[in-house]
Amino acid sequence: MGTIETYQEDSSAMGRIEVWKDGWYHTLKHPFTGAGFEGWRWVTQRDWHNSSIEMMSEHGFIAFGIWISMILGTLISLTRLPRKARGIPGLEWVSNYSYMLRTSLIAYLVGTSFLGLSYWDILYHLIFISVLVKQFAMQEINAYKKENSEGVKENSEGVIT
Repeated sequence: MGTIETYQEDSSAMGRIEVWKDGWYHTLKHPFTGAGFEGWRWVTQRDWHNSSIEMMSEHGFIAFGIWISMILGTLISLTRLPRKARGIPGLEWVSNYSYMLRTSLIAYLVGTSFLGLSYWDILYHLIFISVLVKQFAMQEINAYKKENSEGVKENSEGVIT
């Protein structure tokens, strides 16, 4: 913590910044294809130490866009899902799982800002579990709506009243 104000003197911090710059410049030179898997070996002497730079540099902007869209789409879905389940008896678990998964994805994003773990399987497990949670929740929500179709109304936020 003592080197936060003087990070320029810290060789580890400066090494990461240099590698990130190398990765960015390489991505600009090869925006569609990148360097390929483990491409840091041909671009720089050290690992990327950042998952976003790793994905961009190794696969280009299109693959990075798909990768980040998958993550952001999951975060957005996990933010909206508890609102849809609000007011339905027995679906309190939806909020708990949504918040847990969203927090885990955010922790992944923060942690991999300094680690090259784009291919780490935990990310894809979290996304898959999020899809399952949404699927199970939507089945319950739709069943509840069908059973109570006469008295069920949704407000502008999609919350059942």
